[in-house]
Amino acid sequence: MKSEQQFNKEFVCKTFRRLFISKWKGKGKTLHEFAEAISLEMDGAKCTFRNVSRWLNGDTEPVKYLPAICKVLEVEESEFIPKTHDERYQYSSEFADGLERQLELIATKDFKIDLTFLQGVRNIIPDFDTRFPIITPLVFRENDSKEPYFKRAIPEYASETSDGTGLFQISRDDKKYFLSVYDLKVIKMIQKKTAIYIKSFLDQISADLKKREADATTKYIEQNDDIWIHVPLSDEQLQEIDPYGYYTEAERKKYHLPEGKIFTEEEKNHGNG
Repeated sequence: MKSEQQFNKEFVCKTFRRLFISKWKGKGKTLHEFAEAISLEMDGAKCTFRNVSRWLNGDTEPVKYLPAICKVLEVEESEFIPKTHDERYQYSSEFADGLERQLELIATKDFKIDLTFLQGVRNIIPDFDTRFPIITPLVFRENDSKEPYFKRAIPEYASETSDGTGLFQISRDDKKYFLSVYDLKVIKMIQKKTAIYIKSFLDQISADLKKREADATTKYIEQNDDIWIHVPLSDEQLQEIDPYGYYTEAERKKYHLPEGKIFTEEEKNHGNG
């Protein structure tokens, strides 16, 4: 028998309900009779109609009872294992693992997406899964009471990978959705625009650093009528002129930095060693 961990509980319950209705209830038999039949096949193990009711409602899964269930319903155990593409997509973690690897290859090779960038974006945007618009193609629809129209296809929910939600999965409304090549195109756009913005921002800071130096010099000259008198600018003045530095203790505390020098000579030497 396949190990319990390898069965998808949702698929097992869904399959059991389908088979029970068609092969047992369809013949006019009851839950009590089914429970009694299972108990007989389990060599004295007790199965009640409440067990069967919970299986049918999907509250619990009958994995450990499957050998007996298969005998009573006269089906193979393979009925409870996803086989078609759609079933495996929705219920097989092994299939999800393979799809995750395939998407990783497509993302890096064909779309040139940096996986560390994608992971970083997901890390700094806590509600990324909620915000990300899962992209699906436009589908033409017809309606008897309305004019024909186009609408996005509804994405299919997927099985979670064996290691939990993968990098290329979106968690939403207690469901998992795989990113598609449509989504990868959007992520590629985000990566490109982010790179452009960062380059521009860094260039602005480089230019601004020079300006801050000039501003500090101008302030120093304004403060000293006689340039030969060297009266340094206060920490508060420097902090106001140069927002990039840490001149005041208030600024250090704002970013939870220790007082005084950030690194002592001893720490520097220790780090180099």
